[in-house]
Amino acid sequence: MQLQHIGYPQITPIDQFAPIGAEPIKEAPPRHRWPAFLAIGLLALGLFLLAATIVLALIPVYISKQTQPATIRTLTSPFTLPISSNTILTASTFNAAQLAYLQSIFQQRLDSNRKTSGSKITVNSASALVKSKRRKRQTAGSITGTYTITYPSTILVTSFNTLNSFTLSNDQLTQLQNLQSSG
Repeated sequence: MQLQHIGYPQITPIDQFAPIGAEPIKEAPPRHRWPAFLAIGLLALGLFLLAATIVLALIPVYISKQTQPATIRTLTSPFTLPISSNTILTASTFNAAQLAYLQSIFQQRLDSNRKTSGSKITVNSASALVKSKRRKRQTAGSITGTYTITYPSTILVTSFNTLNSFTLSNDQLTQLQNLQSSG
């Protein structure tokens, strides 16, 4: 044995210790471990997908118990609708039939707008203010009144501004006049 420079004997490698007459020890061929890792990975992925499916399936059940219905709110507001010229509507306070007809016009307007659908309107009062010019035999004026809207809290109050931004057609004004004379 030879001594190393630090004073310890040099140790021969293990592979050199072979029984006399035996073949030298060879390294074992590398094992194919990837199928085992692939199987473990696929099993983990399957368990993850199963857990994700169960969690996602339970979300609607949990949310339906937690969500509260939208709060119902009311808004009372004045309105003014301009009357076009050449109308036959006379100045008056509207009767119940005219209020119901005006309410149906407002309700159609609310229902046709996706922002305000689901709201319910009640016209509380309305009256026609008509000004006529003698020279040209033209009339102008407005219908004023108040309405109350019942709406879910999910609707913004500013969405109801469309109720004050339209004019009644001549057919609608004629219908209102006919309801005035019949009532």
